[in-house]
Amino acid sequence: PYITVSYGSGLFENSCKVTVEDFNGVSVTSIHLEDEQLTLGVGEKIRLNAVVLPSNASDQRVSYSTSNANVASVTSDGQVKAIGVGEAVITVSSVSNPNLTDTCKVTVKAAVPTGLQLKASDTLNAMSDGDEKLAISGVIYSDGSIKTDNLPDTVEFATDNKKVLVVKADGTMVPVGVGTATVTATATVDGKKISGEAEIQVTATATYNLLQLYRDQKCATSGTSKAEEGKNTTDGEFLKLYGNAAGNEISFNLGNIDAGKYQVTLYTKFGSAKYPYGVWTLKMDGKTLKEDINFTDNGVWKSVDLGEVILTDGNNHTFTFVSKDGGTLVPGTVTLTRIGGENPDLKAAEAVDKLIEAIGTVTKDSGDAIKAARTAYDNLTDVQKLMVEKLDVLTAAEEAYQKLQAGTSKPGTSGGS
Repeated sequence: PYITVSYGSGLFENSCKVTVEDFNGVSVTSIHLEDEQLTLGVGEKIRLNAVVLPSNASDQRVSYSTSNANVASVTSDGQVKAIGVGEAVITVSSVSNPNLTDTCKVTVKAAVPTGLQLKASDTLNAMSDGDEKLAISGVIYSDGSIKTDNLPDTVEFATDNKKVLVVKADGTMVPVGVGTATVTATATVDGKKISGEAEIQVTATATYNLLQLYRDQKCATSGTSKAEEGKNTTDGEFLKLYGNAAGNEISFNLGNIDAGKYQVTLYTKFGSAKYPYGVWTLKMDGKTLKEDINFTDNGVWKSVDLGEVILTDGNNHTFTFVSKDGGTLVPGTVTLTRIGGENPDLKAAEAVDKLIEAIGTVTKDSGDAIKAARTAYDNLTDVQKLMVEKLDVLTAAEEAYQKLQAGTSKPGTSGGS
């Protein structure tokens, strides 16, 4: 035969004579399935792996078939799915020589547990939410069903980001930082170890209602300044501040706030040309956030970005309005959003991790270092202990040291890094 190549409308053309000689390929001599028998629960899937010999056979293609599609189905690439209770035989055949086969006996039983369904909030607020308990709401089975009458009594919890969230043994989640953490619950159901996951977004925002703080007697005035409640059909209930003279202050006690860096936002009403408000300077713990803000604009409520502030740990953080001209103001809320800073619990846990890491290779002289790390760990709070990353390393070091003291082991590392 000839192969002809042309270009364009056939104006240029060339041909080449091709001669095909006898092709002696490498024949398949056997075919083997790695699994001779399987037991699956209804709904479970598994992929069979067929080995064609010799490995350099020219035609490696295989085909699959099932003896009972109502029990187990199989795809062209060997994926078996359990359909119904019973037995089926999956056969694999060589495409080039269908007489070469192998089989796998599949026994299908009732659906088996494959996972845990978790119930938890998608987001937690480290500054305002109380600790929430992660709950097991169901057991997921291989057929897709979810049962609630077979919940495990014992569950182990873990988190992939201890700088954001830790989980107590009873499933209580304790937010410790800002970010995302995946919580995993593991349990044994019907003799099978299964797990489930939940992704939790942790924020750190606290909003303080100034009217409520005033009602709770957490408002203090200086000089002739004053604060009063008001109410109208437009704004509902509100708090009105009266400077009455330049330099007068009105302060609100926000209470305990963890140390860190915070973004501060004031939500307030602005005065109008007809009903103007005053000019005020805003402070946090005596530090100026924004100076001389004119709160007269268009008579609407809006947020004012006051910038960032670094707070030290304490019980009496204050937010203060300082009058510039003796005017008035109708503020609503102050919001603090943590954007940085060390968590004291995390700092304590990291200090213990450093002591554990300092143990290094365990020798007969490691006793003091191991004892120091263990003592520091034992002195942590329960939450701080959950934040320690290298507890398993400390435990391994203690076991290695005991063996050395007994003369049954050679020096070695405590493991981990």
